[in-house]
Amino acid sequence: MDDLIRFGRSWTYAPELSVAGNGYISKGYDKAQRCYHLENNNSKAGTVELTLKGSKESPVINPVIILKKWNSNGAKIYLTGKETKNCKVGINHQLDGDDLVVYISLNEVVPVRVTILP
Repeated sequence: MDDLIRFGRSWTYAPELSVAGNGYISKGYDKAQRCYHLENNNSKAGTVELTLKGSKESPVINPVIILKKWNSNGAKIYLTGKETKNCKVGINHQLDGDDLVVYISLNEVVPVRVTILP
């Protein structure tokens, strides 16, 4: 039951997201889609660093990140500086550019640094 409660908290009290990267803007957490939305204001993809400020009250459990106008064929995902394979990456082709969709298999109650590279 404790796992179910933590999972619900990860959606209801989603961890705060901070973004570091030239030209990337956070659009916040969408509770209806249960994902974080970001937008790339550059003409092509570049490195973006995110910090999910996980805690016991706001656990980081299987976060999903949608990055609009990514405009690259794929991405590499790093957690705390190490490349991870515990994720799924997809490209959603749109008229105004290609969007990146990232699902990370994760269960943490501490801040997590995510780096996305083209």
